Amino acid sequence: MRHDIRDMLTLHSPSGYEVLMVDYVTNCLDKMRVPYDVCHDGTIYAIYPGRPLLSAHMDTVCERPPELIVNNDMIMGRDCCIGADDKCGVWITLNTLQQRSDLSFIFSVNEEIGQSLTNLPLTRYANDICYALVLDRCGKQDLIGRYNGYNTGDLGRAIQAITDYHPATGVYSDADILSGQGIPCVNLSVGYYGHHTRQEYLDKRVMVYSLRRVARILDVLGDRYFQRVSDMSDMSEDYLWDYGGIIRGYYT
Repeated sequence: MRHDIRDMLTLHSPSGYEVLMVDYVTNCLDKMRVPYDVCHDGTIYAIYPGRPLLSAHMDTVCERPPELIVNNDMIMGRDCCIGADDKCGVWITLNTLQQRSDLSFIFSVNEEIGQSLTNLPLTRYANDICYALVLDRCGKQDLIGRYNGYNTGDLGRAIQAITDYHPATGVYSDADILSGQGIPCVNLSVGYYGHHTRQEYLDKRVMVYSLRRVARILDVLGDRYFQRVSDMSDMSEDYLWDYGGIIRGYYT
């Protein structure tokens, strides 16, 4: 079963009102027989000790349900945001879980207002997660990691060696919360553009290509543990400045 991104895009899920997406995602997981838990705020998750984690958020900044315009592999809205940020990441995660049901995963809520993962007991699970792939970056080739303090460099280099992702800097995502618990992670491009605007669109070719890159990363890196982000505590502020002028996801 290949999930149709258009089904998700038509579901209105602004921050704090993600119930339609929560129902959609849990229904998909049930059909795939993938076990999960749900926090009282709607965050959907499963943690398997020693396994990698995939993370995407279900909320959007859309003002209304979008009227979609489909032009071959491009999907946009009729003068509206379509919520491809981050339903592209949700799509990739669901399709990956269809083939790898024993991965750890999080479908978060309230990410767009900076309140994601607040009800998930991450401290309990942090040491059980070998690394995390956050699927919530615009474009095609960005890898946000060391420059934002999301990992010590070893995870990013390992991914660059086997894909065409390139280092970049960015602002807030679930990677800020995960890395704050010591989990080495990256935020990867998934094929949406013009996010948070009425000109937002997604390129299905890039989204599908990103799905394949995630599969490649998981195939090669497997359950390998990477240096914990807490091990960066002895690095000076000058060191972090030298690597992009970014500290914890915010421009300095």
